[in-house]
Amino acid sequence: MRLLRHTMIQAISSQHRLLSVSRATPLAASVGRALAVLLVSFLVLQTLPAIAQSQSGDSEPGSAGSMDVFEAEATPEVDPERLQWERDAAGLMAQLDNLTNSLGLYDPALLEVQRDLGSALLRLDRHQEAADVYARALQLARVTDGLYSAQQLAVLDGLIAAHSGLQDWEKVDDYEHLRFSLATHQQDPQSPEYIDALLARSEWHLQASRHNLLSRPGNDFQIRQLHDLNLAHEQALATASEQSDPALHWELLDTMLQTDIEIARHVAYQGMRDIFPSEPRYVMQTVCRMVSDGNGGAQRVCWQQRVSNPDFYNSAANQRRHELERTRANLLTTRREMEQFMVTHPDFVSQRSDEVNNRLAQIDQVVSELQREASRAAFRSW
Repeated sequence: MRLLRHTMIQAISSQHRLLSVSRATPLAASVGRALAVLLVSFLVLQTLPAIAQSQSGDSEPGSAGSMDVFEAEATPEVDPERLQWERDAAGLMAQLDNLTNSLGLYDPALLEVQRDLGSALLRLDRHQEAADVYARALQLARVTDGLYSAQQLAVLDGLIAAHSGLQDWEKVDDYEHLRFSLATHQQDPQSPEYIDALLARSEWHLQASRHNLLSRPGNDFQIRQLHDLNLAHEQALATASEQSDPALHWELLDTMLQTDIEIARHVAYQGMRDIFPSEPRYVMQTVCRMVSDGNGGAQRVCWQQRVSNPDFYNSAANQRRHELERTRANLLTTRREMEQFMVTHPDFVSQRSDEVNNRLAQIDQVVSELQREASRAAFRSW
């Protein structure tokens, strides 16, 4: 307030000086008064920030202004469990550095510490660091134990989790494929271990397909991959039926159904860019015209012209209907196998009747949609 009063006094004295100077003429007087008003306004505006700062500095410790500053500077509460994870990760990093300096880069003793460090970094959501640690662990496992060692499986699980956190889906697909190859390298295709690895691989394929992580919907390569996956399911299904394991049998049937549904979704989404008919899209056609010969007569001139092939669109429509009918037939085959399973394993079905009935209703819905789409394809203009 003292600063404001001092400023006002200065402004008033300046105004008096301007008015005394401007009494010579009326015009000069009016100009002097206007300048004085502008000077007072400018000085007041320049003084207000300093006044506000002085008031905030003079406020009491328990006032509202000081409470706002205290709340802004208060640090968030730290999770003690996360602090422990941070300490564990720091300790493992130090231990790994010491072992590397004393034993070298390719000593087998480093592998366990690298796996533990990668797991600790994953808990902290430090996915890139975890991916780097697991990548070094994978290289170490290959050097020390060979290209097909079982120790790589746990490391690959960590790499898959790390790159999933980074949403690097192509890397995830590469490591999923490598994991399946390693898990089934020395396994009999009829063994339960092989079927478990196949189901894990199928789970990733279906997840990537549902969310379009690797390609756009309707992609022909994606459809072929799903068909190949179902061929492997059919072979494993014969093994599961021989082993009299209803839970495994049902899991394979359900996976086959979900794969068929994904194929149906992609086929229904396909457009002209996804279909490759046997007929060429364009053909060369001879076109003739009667033109003047310049002497009052006419002559016939012919040339080759590239035109659209009407058979191309008919071939594309027929191919689309064929794919829709093929997908519909596969779904009906899966339904018949489920009905046969219900007859063979009534006790298992009674325990999971809601799930079984939901799957059958799902098949009926998708089959109806495919039939309707096939009828539309007959009249579609591309």
